[in-house]
Amino acid sequence: MKTKLLLIVALVVTFSASYAQTVTMGMIGAAAGGWCDTCDTPMTSTDNTNYTRLNVTLSNGEMKFREVGVWNANQVSAPATGGFPSGTGQVGNGNFPNITAVAGVYNVSLNRITGVYSFTSTVTYNSLNMSGTAVGSTPLNLSTSNGTNYFARGVNLVAGNLVINQTAPTATTWSGTTFPSGTATTGTTGIPVAAGRYNIAFNRTTGAYSFNPVIFTIIGAGVGGWNDSNEIPLTSTDGVNYTLNSVTIAANGGSSDVKFRENNGWAFQIGSIAWPSGTGQGTNNDINIPAVAGTYSVTMNRLTRQYSFATLSNENFVKYNFDFYPNPTTSVWNFKTATNVLEAITVVDAVGKTVIDLRPNALETTVDASSLSSGIYFAKVVSDGKSQAVKLIKK
Repeated sequence: MKTKLLLIVALVVTFSASYAQTVTMGMIGAAAGGWCDTCDTPMTSTDNTNYTRLNVTLSNGEMKFREVGVWNANQVSAPATGGFPSGTGQVGNGNFPNITAVAGVYNVSLNRITGVYSFTSTVTYNSLNMSGTAVGSTPLNLSTSNGTNYFARGVNLVAGNLVINQTAPTATTWSGTTFPSGTATTGTTGIPVAAGRYNIAFNRTTGAYSFNPVIFTIIGAGVGGWNDSNEIPLTSTDGVNYTLNSVTIAANGGSSDVKFRENNGWAFQIGSIAWPSGTGQGTNNDINIPAVAGTYSVTMNRLTRQYSFATLSNENFVKYNFDFYPNPTTSVWNFKTATNVLEAITVVDAVGKTVIDLRPNALETTVDASSLSSGIYFAKVVSDGKSQAVKLIKK
């Protein structure tokens, strides 16, 4: 009898310990700090079911909830019903679409079991949008996380004019005369816009605005991994044709797969089973390009989704190679080349706005990053008439 009683007690203790096991949930994604393995923003809970996080600053982009540091359980992804800022997400280890967040400061709640979540805004900013023939009949809302810098990413515009409107708390309209960038003043004439797909930025205090072609990058096992820190930017002068002069692809964890993605997120990807050239699927898909290890020049057309990886000889790759360090940095990046001088270095932020533009005409130079905010930047480096883009990180 005593043996049976001890066994029952042991089972109860084991069950209780298992039941009491803490599950730490958090937010991860481009909107919440990145997709890296250590990028989770943890939430708190008193019952292992309902989780909260107060005063979270989000940027425009994709995200999801997951058990911190774990991908194979307890995910809450894009809603089965509802949307942002609230909904009932799909729960489980499925390849569900991500939640598309709007920049702002929020109190966040989540029920891990039911998938019910909500983002409640804690800060109210002036409401801005863009209207005019370039955007059509429905005004384009602009997002902000500080009430000064407003933006919209991945926006299709047609040739025409547009103005920037403040709808609340008081009505104001700004206009400009130059494109793709300039300084807006009060007025209703309209900014003359060329057709394209843009990342748009507007500073409500200074009036500075810019329309920059959307960013495309290569990401995947072949270029170091699927985390944000591994992606490599392409460059474009027209927002349609994107190029990368040289990229080295190598096997990583038994795979060298890659794909293209827009604006450092997963909402629009270009992947295909064809190699070394083909036409990709421009959707949120799981199809990767089965790249072969080597050094290539890359071209990609955003509209047709056609891409090509052309083999580069080692001689050409070395000829235009350069070093840059440290990366990440807290103060400066050093650029150095052993052969041709560094003709130009242009640094842009995550929405495509130029923040540094240098003409060193030297074998080495220092780029001062001390005044930049922490985040991801891209540098286009020109040497001997050839350009190459690299990703920079400011701590």
